[in-house]
Amino acid sequence: MENERKVFECRVAGHDLTLRLGNCAVVLFRTNQEVDYLAIDLENEDEQTLRVFNNPSFVRWMAGYRLTKTGDNYDRPQVLNFEGSPDSFRELTGWNPPVIEKEEPNEAEMEMFLDVNTGNLDAEWQGMGET
Repeated sequence: MENERKVFECRVAGHDLTLRLGNCAVVLFRTNQEVDYLAIDLENEDEQTLRVFNNPSFVRWMAGYRLTKTGDNYDRPQVLNFEGSPDSFRELTGWNPPVIEKEEPNEAEMEMFLDVNTGNLDAEWQGMGET
């Protein structure tokens, strides 16, 4: 069946994930677009939500579009491929996750984004001290 919805399997932050319509969503921001993220409800982890930051190209590919400002309005040009993939996410899986568009990240989202990036920076600093 051509329109069958397929799961999308990936590995993120040490987790093997099976994404399907209903267990994930994309969050796109009009400002601070570098904070765009994928939210995934983890089934085996006390209903925790994993937020995947630092890969806005992947997130926009899953959404099927990105936000661009034109004057006072926002356009939504399609994003059809990711890192050389010839297929859009929808062509590959038969679905796109729900997309939540927000003006800017709230305090909790910004804090999570900064925590992820501060952890990366700490690891880089530690790595530099070992050379």
